[in-house]
Amino acid sequence: MKMGKTLKTHIALLAACILLSSCSYTYYLNSGKEDYNNLMYAKAKGKFNKGIQKKPESYEVLRMLALTLQKMKDYEGAEKAFELAMNYPQVTLDDKYNYATLLMSRDKHTQAEAIFREYIAERPGDKVAAAMLESCQFIELFRDDTTLYKIEALPLMGNFSMFSPVAYGDGVVYTAERPVNNGENPWTGNSYNDIYYATSSGDGFSTQQALAGVFNGKYNDGPIAFNTSQDYAVFTRSNSSNNGKKRMKNEQNYNNLFLYSTQKVNDVWTTSNELSFNSEDFSCMHPALSRNGDTLYFSSDMDGGHGLLDLYMSTFNGMEWTEPQNLGTVINTAANDVFPAIGPSGELFFSSDGHPSLGSLDIFKSEREDGVWRKPINLNYPINSTNDDFAYNIADSTGYFSSNREGIDKVYKFKKKPSGKVYIYGTAMTSDLIALAGVEIVLMDMETGEIIRNLETDADGKFDLELQPDKLYKIEGKKEGFFSKTYERSTVHQYEDEDLELVFEMKELIITDPSSNFSLDDKGIYEVDNIYYDFNSDEIRADAALELDKLIQILFDNPTIVIELHSHTDARGTEEYNNALSDRRAKSAKAYMLINGVDPNRIGTRGYGESRILNKCKDDADCTEEEHEQNRRTEFIVTKV
Repeated sequence: MKMGKTLKTHIALLAACILLSSCSYTYYLNSGKEDYNNLMYAKAKGKFNKGIQKKPESYEVLRMLALTLQKMKDYEGAEKAFELAMNYPQVTLDDKYNYATLLMSRDKHTQAEAIFREYIAERPGDKVAAAMLESCQFIELFRDDTTLYKIEALPLMGNFSMFSPVAYGDGVVYTAERPVNNGENPWTGNSYNDIYYATSSGDGFSTQQALAGVFNGKYNDGPIAFNTSQDYAVFTRSNSSNNGKKRMKNEQNYNNLFLYSTQKVNDVWTTSNELSFNSEDFSCMHPALSRNGDTLYFSSDMDGGHGLLDLYMSTFNGMEWTEPQNLGTVINTAANDVFPAIGPSGELFFSSDGHPSLGSLDIFKSEREDGVWRKPINLNYPINSTNDDFAYNIADSTGYFSSNREGIDKVYKFKKKPSGKVYIYGTAMTSDLIALAGVEIVLMDMETGEIIRNLETDADGKFDLELQPDKLYKIEGKKEGFFSKTYERSTVHQYEDEDLELVFEMKELIITDPSSNFSLDDKGIYEVDNIYYDFNSDEIRADAALELDKLIQILFDNPTIVIELHSHTDARGTEEYNNALSDRRAKSAKAYMLINGVDPNRIGTRGYGESRILNKCKDDADCTEEEHEQNRRTEFIVTKV
């Protein structure tokens, strides 16, 4: 009898334990779900872990843990949890989709492709899933050029994470999480986001400091955008009152993100102002301003969008920001389209996990033509990775972006390497503009002296060359009986492809005996254009120096020729005086050329005075100053090759 009572007691205790265990599991699951729905992922993670301890075989708690870890960007942990959940019969299509996107983030595109195929077989109309399947199938295309950028991560400088960098002052402003000191962010368990400023110091940055002014309340602040003059800013902040000290929640107990503006007056950021289109029913965040500051771009989950988060634009009418306009389905997808930025030429950069990508958020570029945004282009690796890549800002060939490719949000600095090619479409012709066949064209690397290509012009005088980026080139055209011509071209800062038409106008090379009685119209006399002198002067004028530089180049292009410079005066003054003046002018031109590197043995000089007048202005003829100037000229003949 006693044994019967004891057995009943044991059974009752066991049943109570099972009941308590079941109740505690249910508590952790339901309470964790509530935290998850309220974006309190750090707390939800702890509760789901305890729920698994209570009931290891539970599919639901395993699934929720995987989703939570994915939100917290613990992709390795999320993958393990999803992999276990996939073995349960109650696995859903949504679970498969989330697992496939996670596998993309883990650079496991082959596995992800198989799961996307299963998903699309059940939901063939899902455009985002179709884009992700395409990404998995053609993943190598996104890794096509790994040498286009030089990338380096900025130090965390004591932050847990940092993102959304923008140039400001003498450095950069960014948003960061720091060790907990003013309240714990339930999303991550770290501090709330604040806006920080670090000044440039050599190749890096000095110690950071909180951006002074109205920024950095008790809850989330950042990202931020500035106008070009950096006296007006729009920034993201948790919907709050009392300058960010009191958080406001809507009827669903949810705290949305709002956009605020502020102006700098006497070098101080003044009171923040809530933008008129904010609403407790949705979030507005990730501001970006156009170059002139009159157009605002941002992301939002407001009603009427095409996806989870869409990109919008608003213009300033002189009083306030106008009603936001959705950027449309060319830009926005059924997923997340976020972190806009405007480039130097007005192009739109943004991040999306709905367009074809390597995985997670990738950075895209779209250009606007005739008021219409063009199909976005993926910036590819190494700007993009299989993890989140976002908040891209560029000025010329350098800039910043954010990425969690190393497991945590960090700021990366990049320098775009020259990648553009120059396509030369050349023509060689005579001074009479007749096509010149058989001209030898030599393409040379000026840094190494290496001859890269040697070819001849065709019957129409044509030749084509392709110049690679980041080099210094010299192109030479030469043919017996003609002056050689050269063209130098740098592609060191060639970021875009370029088509270039190059014309080599090649003069016939005639050797003249300086002691012969050659005429004024002799083909062997070559005038140096616009080498004019002031009256009664032998000084080289600035405009004359430019033309003498061209003659110097002819001598450099034709290193074997020897020339004789001829200087002429007008008819005013005595013959003896003009002979002496022209001699001084010829020697003055030679002296200029010697200073600029020409061998003195290659230049002879001769002054003709007024003996070779070109027009009517002889002796006491009535002529204008311009007519007299035509006679004050410099010519040369080739005396030896």
